[in-house]
Amino acid sequence: MNNSEHRFSIHLIAALDCEAKPLISNYQLKRCIDDSAFAVFRNDTMTLTVSGVGKLAAANAVGYTQGRYGFGQSGAWLNIGIAGHPDLDIGECRIAHKVLDSETNTSWYPALLPGHINTSELVCVSQAETEYLDDSMYDMESAGFISSATRFQTQELVHSLKIISDNHNNPVYRFDKKTVTSLITDRIDTIDCIINELDNRSQYIRNNSLELVETFNQTWHFSRHQYTQLNQLLNNWSCMSPNTLPEPENLKHLTHSKQVIAWLKEQVAQVPVRFD
Repeated sequence: MNNSEHRFSIHLIAALDCEAKPLISNYQLKRCIDDSAFAVFRNDTMTLTVSGVGKLAAANAVGYTQGRYGFGQSGAWLNIGIAGHPDLDIGECRIAHKVLDSETNTSWYPALLPGHINTSELVCVSQAETEYLDDSMYDMESAGFISSATRFQTQELVHSLKIISDNHNNPVYRFDKKTVTSLITDRIDTIDCIINELDNRSQYIRNNSLELVETFNQTWHFSRHQYTQLNQLLNNWSCMSPNTLPEPENLKHLTHSKQVIAWLKEQVAQVPVRFD
């Protein structure tokens, strides 16, 4: 199958083989033998890329996955892995409502998912956290993951799901791959709920904007890179205010695709969020 023509509904990013192993088994993912930069596994609906440790590795893995498997309308993105926390129980599962890069003090605020799971702030650090100074989760990939993934998809469809592996009473003294695999395995049902929710949201957004995307493309003929930008901008607009999406016939004063992209960026920055 040609990767550039197949649309995947969700892309998973895991830092470690031991985190990926339960996901590969549960979703019956097969190794993509023609991928050399990263280990990538897939089925008909999802990809899983093993990034390696650190925010740069995670950012590169997202970019590689998008380039290889994210043609056109990118799927949802989910970073799955372990994290530390001052006092949450080992094995507790949280989704990040805020991601903070401790080195740059940059923050991202993923849209909340309804009802499935508790949330927490997630701080991305450059070394394994041992002091747990704040009431937050700590990992080493989330900032790179979200900064890269939100270049290709609306923030409503980019999330980090973390399972607590260490805390004040159980600090990181040595790394146990079997324990990590067990922690992920025990939370497969929760992970599956989140994936299904993201898939449903992705389909809703895609269906809401797909016809409009194609109308724009037929009118102005976007390059592949511009087409990805077009998708993201119209998806963002659809998430915030689906009843006010622009009509191409009202934009005839825009003569080429660059003007359209620039106009959409300006308008999306000003679109008020609506819930009716």
